[in-house]
Amino acid sequence: MKVAKDIIGNRFGKLIVIARLGSNKHKQPLWSCKCDCGNKSIVVGHKLRIGYTRSCGCLRLHALLKRSVTHGMTGTKTYTVWRSMIQRCEDMHHENYKHYGGRGIMVCERWRHSFELFLKDMGGKPPGMTIERIDNNGSYELKNCRWATQKEQCNNKRNTRRITIDGVTRTIVEGCAVLGLTYQTLYMRVRRGSNLDEAIKSI
Repeated sequence: MKVAKDIIGNRFGKLIVIARLGSNKHKQPLWSCKCDCGNKSIVVGHKLRIGYTRSCGCLRLHALLKRSVTHGMTGTKTYTVWRSMIQRCEDMHHENYKHYGGRGIMVCERWRHSFELFLKDMGGKPPGMTIERIDNNGSYELKNCRWATQKEQCNNKRNTRRITIDGVTRTIVEGCAVLGLTYQTLYMRVRRGSNLDEAIKSI
């Protein structure tokens, strides 16, 4: 059986090997590496040696974003929305990656490689609004995105509870508006022991 060469302490691009972590299912040695950016990653040994993997992923993301820094809008709110959209879908170390890239949400190729095309399709970010996916299970693309207020965003969350009034299903906030009831009143009725249907029927 071939013994993997000890490469602990060696540098490969932005990565420094810090520990051996056994092997993958193909019996290839795995190494724990620390990136210059501070993140850690697990890399197959031969990918380090041939130069295929040179960072935790930050180099690729940096190169992707850098290609669009020719528009003079770096630092604007619209550019920040575009950059954040890509980071949460592509950067495994982003705090919200599990809610986006981690569950298969992607940025379409047209927007992923060009801020200018994103700006052309969506226009500048209106005050008080942010980008929203109409279908929460869909990706970021023109047919599935719009600028929305915070209230609209909350109404469109995956975990938003909904109620049916006169055969029409609405969010709780929308339902309260239809019934002329404040959300706080409904909330207090539920806290006192009523379930949601009982709280609505007692109106």
